[in-house]
Amino acid sequence: MSKINDLLKQNILRKAIIVLSFFLAGYCIIPFIWATMEPDSSYYLKIAHNMVNGAAFFKDIGCGYTPLGMYIYSLPLYINPELSIRFLQVFQLVIVAIHCLLFYKILAQFQLSRNQKILFTLISIVALMTHQGNRFLLEPIVLLFQLATIFFIQKWQSSEKTQYLFVAGIALFLAFFSKQYALFIAPGIAYWLFTNSKNIKYFFINSLIFSAGVITVLCITGFFNYYQHQISPIEFVQRLLGLEYLSGDEIITGANYSVKKFFRSFNRFNFEFPIFAAFILFRNKIKISWKNENFIWILFALGSMAQLYFAGYRHYYQLIIPYLLLAFIALIRKFDTSEKQLRLLSYGFIYMILLLSVRFSVEVARRIKQDKNQVAIVNQLDKLDLIGKPVYLHSIRPSHYFRAKLESPNLAQIGYKYPTELKPETIHRLMPVGTYIIADTHYRSNPLFSSKYKLVAPITDRRYGEMYVLQKINN
Repeated sequence: MSKINDLLKQNILRKAIIVLSFFLAGYCIIPFIWATMEPDSSYYLKIAHNMVNGAAFFKDIGCGYTPLGMYIYSLPLYINPELSIRFLQVFQLVIVAIHCLLFYKILAQFQLSRNQKILFTLISIVALMTHQGNRFLLEPIVLLFQLATIFFIQKWQSSEKTQYLFVAGIALFLAFFSKQYALFIAPGIAYWLFTNSKNIKYFFINSLIFSAGVITVLCITGFFNYYQHQISPIEFVQRLLGLEYLSGDEIITGANYSVKKFFRSFNRFNFEFPIFAAFILFRNKIKISWKNENFIWILFALGSMAQLYFAGYRHYYQLIIPYLLLAFIALIRKFDTSEKQLRLLSYGFIYMILLLSVRFSVEVARRIKQDKNQVAIVNQLDKLDLIGKPVYLHSIRPSHYFRAKLESPNLAQIGYKYPTELKPETIHRLMPVGTYIIADTHYRSNPLFSSKYKLVAPITDRRYGEMYVLQKINN
């Protein structure tokens, strides 16, 4: 019976690898067929484009994020600022490929067969793709440096060479320098250093070495911005932490924090990535103790899931799924299965195929519709001679900033912020005379805008209906 179970298990394993490879190939191909631009992607790429053209992030650009992700996306644009979206997509997929390599290397610590490591790597990367991982977002870059941090700590653990801790500290700062949410894995790292140090003295020394890596890059970037762009250390730290956005009068997107919202986000996440069903399936094999190494991976998983308290956007799942997978692997360790578990795994395999099929079909249909709409809007903007002009997209999605090569009316203060982030009075105050705003009927009838802006022309968005191009004529 055990031999039959082994054969069935291997058969399910091979089929799962084939199916996941098929979907991974599909998600890699569709951005080249329909080269659409998402709002967040356009936001980041447009900032990257401005930096290539000489804008300094902390001095000239109004943005609440940390800048490394946008610096990285700007690298291909240094070759040619007018590179096509499809060429940039190749660069984005290189980042995804590095994820695969790092995740696979991290799995070497666990007692897994080669096929099992391939399967879990594919699950991780396909899950990333189904949650917007093939877009130009900050999360793939954050995850890259987070995984690099874990990889180098593993190297330190196996070799006891402290230089790996220093490099791990550098990698964690680079993850934070890509997006602040990277620090949610910090508790797991602290516990890892604690449990793998001989005593409190060595824990203190190891923590200092790790922190030295963080502080070294922090000082280098701080000094660079001070001497090159005259950004004071206090202002630099405030921008890193996003304090001006937390304390200012701007509206922070997604800032509706509550325990109720967390559980709503958690339920949605569990539906789209039902890994907790796998925990239940293998519950008799799970042994948890705060004294053993498994607790490290639990802390990574819990820390990453804390993001759901702040916002439940689907692309945030990219920074959660790998840690849940690693926690699952660490807790189970040995994947020997009973006949009942094999049957349930088969059902899970069928559910995975159905879920991926629906997700993939929705992605294709959305891109087809989105591509037609974006091409139509770019053509309308071109007829109005607005390509390359300073235009604030208020009632139309920010996707068009990069695709239509639109500039910000006020890069330092308005930037490419979402319409929900700024009050109408703030937008008016910050927009120079002669610049444009695309607004809906509500804005056209607003006394502030109806008296100080002239109607240039209406434009049609297939999703949001008719909108208006307005030009500011006086303050």
